Amino acid sequence: MESYRNVFSKKGGIFVTISKSNFIVISVVLAAVLFLFQFSNISAQYTSQATKNKNAEPSIQIQADSTLLENKLENKTDYSTAIIQNEILSESIMIKEWCTYTKRSYCVFQNLESFYEDLSRSCKLLILNGKNVTAQKEIDTLVSIAERGIHIIFTALPNTAVIESSTDLCTLLGIEYTKDASFRTNGMILYEGFLLGGEKTYKHLKKTIPYFHLQTGTKKYMVGTIKDQKKKKIKNEDLPPVIWRNAYKNSFVFAINSDLCTDHTLLGFLTAMWSETSSYYMYPVINAQSVVFDNFPYLANENKRAIQKQYYYKPRSLFTDVIWPDVTSILNATKDTFTGMIAPQLEYKKNADPISKDTIDYYFKQTERISGELGLSGSMLAKRDTDFEQKIQKDTQLMEQYVPDYKYTIFAPGNMPENVYSNYLGDSSKESVLSTIHTLVMPKEKTDNLVHFYNNDILSLSNTIDGFSHTDKQDLYMRSIETALGYSCINVDMQRVLYPTSDKDDWTKLSKKLSSYLNTYWAVYRNAFDQTDISHTDIRTRQFLSVNYKVYRYNDTINLSVTNLHGSASFVLNLSNEKITAITGGTFQKIEHNRYRITVTDPDVIIDVSSDTDWRDK
Repeated sequence: MESYRNVFSKKGGIFVTISKSNFIVISVVLAAVLFLFQFSNISAQYTSQATKNKNAEPSIQIQADSTLLENKLENKTDYSTAIIQNEILSESIMIKEWCTYTKRSYCVFQNLESFYEDLSRSCKLLILNGKNVTAQKEIDTLVSIAERGIHIIFTALPNTAVIESSTDLCTLLGIEYTKDASFRTNGMILYEGFLLGGEKTYKHLKKTIPYFHLQTGTKKYMVGTIKDQKKKKIKNEDLPPVIWRNAYKNSFVFAINSDLCTDHTLLGFLTAMWSETSSYYMYPVINAQSVVFDNFPYLANENKRAIQKQYYYKPRSLFTDVIWPDVTSILNATKDTFTGMIAPQLEYKKNADPISKDTIDYYFKQTERISGELGLSGSMLAKRDTDFEQKIQKDTQLMEQYVPDYKYTIFAPGNMPENVYSNYLGDSSKESVLSTIHTLVMPKEKTDNLVHFYNNDILSLSNTIDGFSHTDKQDLYMRSIETALGYSCINVDMQRVLYPTSDKDDWTKLSKKLSSYLNTYWAVYRNAFDQTDISHTDIRTRQFLSVNYKVYRYNDTINLSVTNLHGSASFVLNLSNEKITAITGGTFQKIEHNRYRITVTDPDVIIDVSSDTDWRDK
């Protein structure tokens, strides 16, 4: 019997001899390896849940009728906040929105006179636009209100001529005299301790404002900068005030000397101002930071000629082979969670290339691999509502054919008219891809409130900022929303890449901007608030809207009593040169000096604090 096998190697013509027993062992090992590889592929296919939405059945289901919304907080007889209606309707809407988020009872009045005639004993705060203050009678009313210990916030100042003509109004506002009725600032400085994020200089935020010299004892939160300040020998304390606080007898009077409150920036200002009225302040927040890629994943092959000319790739290959690896690399570096809004097509032409099942499978599996989630985009290049109707029908057919088990729960309408998609939301009888939606992700310009219930079941979340852009005004907006809500929803619209309008839409440039912005401007908030996908942002927002609370303090102990708590809730605690030493009923995370995020898991929370006078030496 032959005990060796001869094996010829082409390398140098060398013969290698292997014993029969070793040959059998090697053969068995190779067979086992082959089997394991085949089994692993079968196992991966069997265990993959990529085409089933793990968020289709949320762990916590809260509907609008069980939350604390405007209709439950508006109270005409017993209110804590009075709002004077003005011509800028959007401003009044935002103030009511702030009351809803902070759980403050409120009442809206047409003018100061009607408010003073029906003054509630519970009223602690009056918010008004100073442009409506034109007569001495109104000024006398404001003085009387302040003397009662009611704090006042001016979202805009009265006309400079009115201020200069009234000593009482100047005293109320803390203005000593006017240096310049119309002064152009060279930028602005936001001081530390007002909004979250620390001190910030805005070189490009230039405004024309009245230049007031304030009385001693006022506290400035934001000032304008002056060109050649050192050469003109102007001290920092003499820079033109933009936001400040004046102590008037038993109350604080806050002033905003600019048109900075034309959007939701006002929310953070109101929160910051109210926190300055006492030594501590606790309020609820959403605690969710999301990044949403709109029109991505992209499944079709449109605008081929322009894309191939610029990138040497067909559109579908560009998105799978170049953009997807870049996106996952950026998110991996920042630890952000991926939420993608699928764009099956954007043009829906009759001669369009068929959508590949392999492409769909690729994105679903890759999304599962990075623990992301997928929703659906409503955007398309269209001129008529009927085009959008056809899009919904075609998207429904496509998804039923290739991913029939996947239930879509998130929808970003984009440019789709509301009168089109509203007919399909939650309507199972129409058997559309939108029938299982319970979260809308809206462009911020298309919604009055940042977060609210679209109907009893569906929640609407607003984008807060463009992931490819970050101006000074956007930064101030971002800081304000983070301060008020602990919330951010960054929109990254990939339609710009597929249909570029200039060199600025080149993906190489856009990806660098996105990576840079996520790594810089949101760095401080990653330590403060959690990074979540939209489904978990939805859950936290519902928890936020439903919860109610009471806070009281005795010596060095702060007691928080929470009602309508569903699982957990998040709060921000502002202290004044104090620190938390212990907590029961929850946990805490330091955000920055004097500010903490509290995660509540029990209806009764006890927080022990102590002096922190040596914090600047740390």
